[in-house]
Amino acid sequence: MRHLPLRIGLLLLGIAILPGAGPARSAAGGERAGQVMTVTGLVSPASLGLTLPHEHLLIDSRLPDEAEDTWALSGRRRPTGERALAIYRAPLAMDLLGPVALGSDNRDNWLLDSEETARRELAEFRSFGGRTLVELTPRGLGRDLAALHRLAVATGVQIVAGAGVAPSPWGAAGHGPDAAALTRELLADLLTGEGGVCAGVIGELRVLDPASERDRRLLMAAARASRASGAAIVVTPPGRGDPGAEATAILDLLAAAGADLRRVALGRAERLAKDLPRLTALLARGPYLLFDALGEWPHVNTLVSDHDVAVALRELSRAGHGAQLLVSQGVAAKIRLKAYGGGGYAFIPEQYRPYLRKLGLTEGELQALLVTNPQRLLTLAAPQGDAR
Repeated sequence: MRHLPLRIGLLLLGIAILPGAGPARSAAGGERAGQVMTVTGLVSPASLGLTLPHEHLLIDSRLPDEAEDTWALSGRRRPTGERALAIYRAPLAMDLLGPVALGSDNRDNWLLDSEETARRELAEFRSFGGRTLVELTPRGLGRDLAALHRLAVATGVQIVAGAGVAPSPWGAAGHGPDAAALTRELLADLLTGEGGVCAGVIGELRVLDPASERDRRLLMAAARASRASGAAIVVTPPGRGDPGAEATAILDLLAAAGADLRRVALGRAERLAKDLPRLTALLARGPYLLFDALGEWPHVNTLVSDHDVAVALRELSRAGHGAQLLVSQGVAAKIRLKAYGGGGYAFIPEQYRPYLRKLGLTEGELQALLVTNPQRLLTLAAPQGDAR
């Protein structure tokens, strides 16, 4: 099967290629290469403008139950005590914004399900020059491609959807299926989609433990799907140990599975913002570094500030790595929205871009960071053979 054409390889993987199936119709050939797949169809990379490469417009990351194992798998700490439980169970309101910003869990905070709120927040993003947003909510966490299509049409913001699988405890995908089944699932999102709406990038892939069989299968599937579709990969390290070691392990697994690391965006890079040598070592392997937690409320538990990230971006750009840097906000909770006092999706164009300029980044460096680099990441490459 090694040298079978891509169309035949996909058929053997069980993905139907149907004539007249909307955006998926041209997916099996190389017709999409050089373009960007948005939820409203293929567009020219030059049309993207200022782009946020990791956001969530609609997401439900509430835990499916209150079992101890569920809390443990999620990486969250179960609230205890009368006050903590009261905050956790209450609807998010003004009087809770302070404790939730400081880290108190609130179940309602983990739910973004209002299209009207998303529409208003997207309109705000557009009013500050934003043009494209990458929505990386995976299956199992409330992804709604039809709703993303409606939002794109209503606001004029181009939306690129992600093809991903939810980690435990939100979904079984990634734990039971083998790499071939996971590859089929990712390719179905990219090539067939739902109702003619296709994903345009692989991710968000949230790695829990690079040493686990689950994540080895997931990263192998992502590498295969990337080669077969030309789509880039956005992956988030676990953040439970040494961030540099976790990132290196992920790159090792992707490279071993045949991924082109130049087509990989490695998220949560802000965890290493104060360690330029380690960031430089990661960049030497070819991936983009995605600083995607900007705009969070600073508090007493903040370890790395937006200023620290800004300094790292300036120094890395001056050292010649400006073509591999990306920034986003990673909005995935109500408290991050403007409607709840946060910076919203407009934080980067409204507040952070002027701050970076004030700190010394040139207009060329800002153009690379906000426009050119995400444009290159999202442009589909020519498929590299079947998804074996």
